[in-house]
This record gives sequence, structure tokens and C-alpha cells, in this order.
Amino acid sequence: MPLKRTPPKTATGAALDVHPLQTQHSQSDPDLCSTFSTNVIPSKPTLRTKRKRDRSTDQADFDDFKNTIMAVLKDLQTTISEIKEQNVKLQESVDFTAQKYDEILTKMKQIEEDRKADKMFIRSLEEKIDKLEQQNRSSSIEIRNIPKKTGETKQDLMDCLHDVCKIINLPTQDIVVKDIFRVNKKSNNSTVIVDLNTVKQKETVLKLAKKFNKGNSNNKLNSEQLKIQGPKVPIYISENLSPKTKRLYFLARDYAAQEKYKFCWTSHGKVYLRKEEGSLLKRIDSEEDLTKLKLQK
Repeated sequence: MPLKRTPPKTATGAALDVHPLQTQHSQSDPDLCSTFSTNVIPSKPTLRTKRKRDRSTDQADFDDFKNTIMAVLKDLQTTISEIKEQNVKLQESVDFTAQKYDEILTKMKQIEEDRKADKMFIRSLEEKIDKLEQQNRSSSIEIRNIPKKTGETKQDLMDCLHDVCKIINLPTQDIVVKDIFRVNKKSNNSTVIVDLNTVKQKETVLKLAKKFNKGNSNNKLNSEQLKIQGPKVPIYISENLSPKTKRLYFLARDYAAQEKYKFCWTSHGKVYLRKEEGSLLKRIDSEEDLTKLKLQK
């Protein structure tokens, strides 16, 4: 709205006249907005122009992409087919291997059964051979620790046997010797084997030798009593055992020493153990028997 100003009063209180132009300049524009709008040019909005796509180019790109995908799928299908073939061959190989494994397993079981049967058969043969060997030695005795003479003959061995018979109080006419010899002649104190005529004669010699040693515990049969030159050594008389029984006897004596068995001896080619006088007698027929005794302990 226009502003009006009151002119100052004069001394006489009368108002001053104002020039029409002055009054016009002192007033505001009645419509500023309309005046501004007539002087300013309105701006027009700018529009982006879109480039038209070429449909033929898009189709070519799509075809290229499609061909690429098809080529990849074809390669993938070929690879899958090869893998399937390999799986089939692998399955056939696994089936063949499994079949062969079953055949081998069956053969191994059969071999194991045959081995057990052969082992039992071999053991039975060993027992038969050992029995035959022991029968051949049934009338023989061993005399150990008799020193060897230079140029020793069978007659020298016979003389030594007669001296032993005299010491143990056995008349020499009561025994008949079939053969007498040394084993391992290279050794100075090798064993002398005496093959007597009967088993009864063998048992008589062993019984009297045992009786003599028991009655002379402080001076058992020795080389000094036989008037053999050299250091005094004990003379042992025992059965002539087969190699298997001899080993078993050795193991039994070793076991008896460890477990403090008081008696360990052989009789008729068999090995026996006794813990102490009056205790149960134990016959040892094989090494397994000694193993069982260890386990039972």
C-alpha cells in the first residue's frame, strides 16, 4: 500500500505544499511483483534427447551370447559324457577288483587251513620220528665228562666202562655191550654212547649209578675215582635221548631251576618234573606243556 507522509508544520501551524513529483518519488511501487514479472524473461526447461537404439545390433549381440552359451553347454555335455564313461569304467574296475579280492581271500583262507593241517601233520611226523629215534636208543646210555685219551680206541672205552661198573657195584658179566663210541670226537670231553644188549641192562646201570650218587652225596661219581689223570670232574650217566627229547629235557631243567622245582629227570625217554617230595608228578611231552605251566603259575 502507498505510504503517506505528513508535512512539517510552520511556525504559524500551516502545512507546506509539496511538489507533486516529490510526493510521487517518496511513495513505493504499488505492485513490485507485477513490475518484476514484466521485466524478467521466464526460462524454459531443458529436455534430454534419447538416442534411438538399433534393433539389428541388439539382435546380433543376443545371437552372439546365445552361440557362446550353446558352445559352453555343448562342451559341458561332452565333459559330462566323458565323466560318465570314466565312472562306468571305474565301476567295472572296482567290481573286478572286488571279485579278485574275494577270490584271493578265499584262497588265503584255504591256504591257512592247509597250513594248519600241514603243521599238524608235520608235528605228528616229528613225534613219530622222535619215537622211532627214542626206540633205537631204548637200550643206550650216555656217559659224560670222561676225558679223551690220545689215540683212544674202543677197547679203551670198554675198560673205562668196566671201571664205572666196578665203582657202582655192577658185575661186568651182567652187561653185554653191542657198541660203544664217542660223539663229536673233536671235543676232549665228548659224550660216550654205550649201546647195551637189553633195556633191562640199561635200567640196571642207571639205577645203580643213581643209588651210588645218593649214598655218596659228598663224593659222587667222578674222574678221580676212575683214576683218570687231570683235574677232578663229575661223571654223569643218563639215558641216551633223541635230539628233540634232549632239548625238552634242557628246557625242563631250566624251568625247574627258575621255579625252584626240586626234581627233574627222564625215564624211558620221557621228561618229568616234581616240585618237592610227595607233590604231584608232572610229565612234560612238549614245549607247550612248559608254556601252560608258566601260565598256570
